[in-house]
Amino acid sequence: MLDEADKLLDLDLGPVIDKILKVIPKERTTYLFSATMTTKVAKLQRASLSNPVRVEVSSKYARVPIVTLVAYNTNLGIPPFPPSYNTTSSSQWSKKM
Repeated sequence: MLDEADKLLDLDLGPVIDKILKVIPKERTTYLFSATMTTKVAKLQRASLSNPVRVEVSSKYARVPIVTLVAYNTNLGIPPFPPSYNTTSSSQWSKKM
């Protein structure tokens, strides 16, 4: 398993990975994970994987349009409050400055 492959290559561990790949069996199951698909990672993929399956979680620069945060104070039994508010020691809501 090569996790954070992009970070491993950023740390100049490519030659070490190459040495490891030369001594392990050719027939194996290898997992390669990377947050980014750089040219270095693509080269490592070609050198270390046969018949790779690519799973992409999201496309580049994908953003969620709206995020709604709701918090409930289950000890006080009062309505939810927006994330810009907090609870004081006197159990009253107060706006953060």
